[in-house]
Amino acid sequence: MSSDSQEANRQDQELEQQRLQIAALQKQVTIQNIELILSRASNDQMRSQIAGQDAGQVETMKTEQ
Repeated sequence: MSSDSQEANRQDQELEQQRLQIAALQKQVTIQNIELILSRASNDQMRSQIAGQDAGQVETMKTEQ
């Protein structure tokens, strides 16, 4: 095997390794994005529940007066 073809094979292997690393990073980013979306949805739900509770407490205070 010539040194040129050995070098080409080495570069091909390096490129394939980089492709695999990129694919793994893309999966990781996708997972983190999903986790962020779920976290925001959970936060929004908690805010909504707290706002509902606050509104209920205000109504209770109004009726008690």
